[in-house]
Amino acid sequence: MFSDKKSLYSGIIFSALGAFLCVDAWKNLEIGTALRMGPGYFPIMIGGGLLLLGVAVMFSGQDRTTFDLRALPWRAIVLVSAAILVFAYGLRPLGFVPATALMVFIAAKARPETSLQAALLISFALTVFCTLVFIYGLSLPLPLFGSVLGV
Repeated sequence: MFSDKKSLYSGIIFSALGAFLCVDAWKNLEIGTALRMGPGYFPIMIGGGLLLLGVAVMFSGQDRTTFDLRALPWRAIVLVSAAILVFAYGLRPLGFVPATALMVFIAAKARPETSLQAALLISFALTVFCTLVFIYGLSLPLPLFGSVLGV
């Protein structure tokens, strides 16, 4: 039935993690409702999503028998991971605007077809949008520019 063992095992791991999140949140946190969410509401939603994703991954590998590691989009995997790390570790020292701009620029370059000009334009537009939404719209207490830049 399951010829692709990697999909089966990956699906089991996702499902187990999702089930653990759901059970742990259900037992230890107040769930609340959709209108008045408690601290356990989000973990249950994430856990349920992981559980469903695990089931989908398990059954998606039924027809596949081989797995080619070279077929993975390594450039995208490395650059998107790097973009997340740059944002996470650069937010405090650089500030929201530079960290967001760098993150979006690096993520945009994950696609080989994206030109330098397009990546810069995407980075500028999303940085402006995110600054308006998160800093001014939602009033997140993050500095626009960090102490490293001296601004």
